[in-house]
Amino acid sequence: MVHEDEKLDRQFYSRDSEMVAKDLLGKLLCRVSSEGKTVGKIVETEAYLGEEDPASHSISRWKD
Repeated sequence: MVHEDEKLDRQFYSRDSEMVAKDLLGKLLCRVSSEGKTVGKIVETEAYLGEEDPASHSISRWKD
């Protein structure tokens, strides 16, 4: 059974992006609305390594 109150805390995301991306695999995303509950499983992630990563679309890369 999925419980929407079992959320990942901010500490989970306050780590190296590669570790977070790996640990997100298999986690469930849950949305509860007036139409009911929708659940999806994370099966693919990407990690960007900051401004020096050419694949990153970080806002800071586009500053004047």
